[in-house]
Amino acid sequence: MSLSKEELRQLTERYIQGKVSKTEFDYLVDRMAGGREEVSEIMEEYFNQYLEEESTEEKEDSPKIGLYWRVAAAASLVSLLAIGAWFYIGNVWQEKPMIYQTAYGEQLDVWLQDSSKVSLNAGSELRAGSFENKESREIYFSGEAYFEISRDEMKPFIIHTGEQRVEVLGTAFNIHSYQEEENFELIVAEGSVAVQISTAGGAKEVMTAGQSIIIHKGTGQYELGNTAEVLWKNKVFSYNQSPMKDVLAQLERHYGVELEVVDSTILDLKLSGRFENKNMEDMVSAIAFLAGKENEPRENLLKVKALPMKE
Repeated sequence: MSLSKEELRQLTERYIQGKVSKTEFDYLVDRMAGGREEVSEIMEEYFNQYLEEESTEEKEDSPKIGLYWRVAAAASLVSLLAIGAWFYIGNVWQEKPMIYQTAYGEQLDVWLQDSSKVSLNAGSELRAGSFENKESREIYFSGEAYFEISRDEMKPFIIHTGEQRVEVLGTAFNIHSYQEEENFELIVAEGSVAVQISTAGGAKEVMTAGQSIIIHKGTGQYELGNTAEVLWKNKVFSYNQSPMKDVLAQLERHYGVELEVVDSTILDLKLSGRFENKNMEDMVSAIAFLAGKENEPRENLLKVKALPMKE
């Protein structure tokens, strides 16, 4: 597994925040033990940040305990390398599942214990415990993510998401399964995936690359299709008579904003079209055009409010 410098930076930051998995930690240890300069540079930045704020605090007499402990964690990493204490981290992993979450407007790449990679879209959550001494690799998920699962013939990978159960051996696929939405969608990019539909009497569908499935959560009715395009990873919105409430929910998640509907008549509309690399203003303009109100002030249609920054 190879990481870019920016991915390595994110990995180091998650370790300092206590959000890193055992596999991610071991990888970081291997990098540092191998003399990679990137990790050392990142650690040095944290220390410099601490020293700079420490100097400011002396003037303001206002201690910032959170930063102190983050830097202390960075210092601990260097010490751990010397004494081989990553075995302790492995024990902690087994006792407590790791929880990964993304806020609105945020995306995150996660590496699991078996080296599988999960790319989380905005507003998603993944819970994963240890895979060691288990007959299967099981996780719990809600939201949207692209999965690249390491192959293991002896230990299937199982995803529990709402009422659905997804099982694979090693493949790549996308799951769209937000709790507040009516439909579950899965697109297979590589390999094969089995989906068990509990709301359809436990019916099971096996799909291969280029195939997809959409399941209505309430009724269990489902539709098989042919598509291999994962839109969100390519910064594309595609709608086909989509209810406006679903469109607005997706825009809020993607752009990290709150949309206040001023003109309630737009909620009766359905949107169709493909939008690539569009900003929030472009999407509001498209909605205004659909409503026949492109010449009216946008604030008479929708108000866009930025969400508070994640601490």
